[in-house]
Amino acid sequence: MMHPDTRTDGFIALTSVIIISAIVMGLVFALSESGFFIRGEVLSAELKAESMALAESCADIARLKLTAEGDNPGYLGGETVAIGAGSCEIFPIAIDGSGNKIIKTQAKPHNIYTNLKVIIDPATFALFDWEEVPHF
Repeated sequence: MMHPDTRTDGFIALTSVIIISAIVMGLVFALSESGFFIRGEVLSAELKAESMALAESCADIARLKLTAEGDNPGYLGGETVAIGAGSCEIFPIAIDGSGNKIIKTQAKPHNIYTNLKVIIDPATFALFDWEEVPHF
């Protein structure tokens, strides 16, 4: 009497290939997803750098106008400045309790905000503080 063929030749190899292929496909998918999200983070970092550069430029413009007393006696701020394709705002100059001048600037290209607060000595124009703040 003949027995039916119950050999499993190739079954283990085929199962191994399927399992290894599934693992490799999972790794490829995971790596491609992380690359997709990193691209968005790089773009956000570039836009933040642009925003920071605009806000710093406005702070420098305000400092320059404050030091150029002959051209701008009593500069008060409160203006929007166009710089290249972007713009930034210089808020009205404030004075703290010690008599120091406070320059506040804001840039928001592509809705990425940078708010800078700069404190200077009105007599020597020395910088006391230069910091990014969350809001004014």
